[in-house]
Amino acid sequence: GRLFPFRPPIRIGFGTAGLRATMKPGPCGMNDLVVIQSTQGLAKYCLQQNLGLGGNKGFRAVVGYDHRANEEYGLTSRNFAVLTKLVLEKAGIETTLLHGYVFPAKV
Repeated sequence: GRLFPFRPPIRIGFGTAGLRATMKPGPCGMNDLVVIQSTQGLAKYCLQQNLGLGGNKGFRAVVGYDHRANEEYGLTSRNFAVLTKLVLEKAGIETTLLHGYVFPAKV
């Protein structure tokens, strides 16, 4: 049979659970640049949707974080949350950063 070379995806995808990947450098990992770029895209989308609604809807975001970290690369969920807050605020979206770890609710 014919073998095809393995090619990883160009970027991590945004699914129903948000961005999910191992914390590591590069476009297939969860890292500061991927978080910044993804948040810029999300902010742009929200603002475009707002224009479609007449542009009079205010947006507010609430950002939380958990314990996850990759010490080898200096990557933490908290730093991702801070970067997310900064990017959203730069785009004009009022943002609250929760203090302390966020845990999933028990159902």
